[in-house]
Amino acid sequence: MVRIRDTPAWRMYMRLASPVFTGAPGEDAYKFIVSMHEILHTAGITDTLRFYYVTHRFRGGAKAWWRDNLASRQAGAHPLTWEQFYGVFLARYVPCSQRDERRGQLFDLRQKGMLVATYALSFSYLDRHSYPLIPTETGRIWWLISGLDGSLQLPCVQLEDKGTSFQAIVDCAATVEAAGARAARPQVEILDAAIEGIISIRGQSATIL
Repeated sequence: MVRIRDTPAWRMYMRLASPVFTGAPGEDAYKFIVSMHEILHTAGITDTLRFYYVTHRFRGGAKAWWRDNLASRQAGAHPLTWEQFYGVFLARYVPCSQRDERRGQLFDLRQKGMLVATYALSFSYLDRHSYPLIPTETGRIWWLISGLDGSLQLPCVQLEDKGTSFQAIVDCAATVEAAGARAARPQVEILDAAIEGIISIRGQSATIL
């Protein structure tokens, strides 16, 4: 039997900058688990082995907790699936109330006049803290687009139909937003000039009177 550490996937994984997790108070458990998920996806690690790679990065209290967890499992029990491990990890390190709060905020998030950059940043933060509510890249893209202001949605939908990345959609929306701002500027300048002219005329009239 080939050991996991002798496989090409392990060698690729070791070349990636994987974070460590100690379980210390204030440590961002969500950031760790989502970062590891992305790294393992890049390395082509299958779901059945992902928990092994994640726990390899445990240190201190987290490592002791995981050893206790393994010791409490019945002999001959099936290995944990990724979903099972993820659920156990969250139950230990992320309060349910915090997860529910972030998911509720993500459900309610809409651009509503925010700059695209601000909206995308808010989306990414809540998405990271709601994982695996939107487990796929395609799902994240469509969720992001659905919350954009109406004038920005169509160009992004057309781009998504051709196959693209989440960041490309953000860039597309920001480009359309900037173009709209440039197009609106002459109209604003004309309106400002008209207002200044009216004020000037009224001032002259008052002087004459």
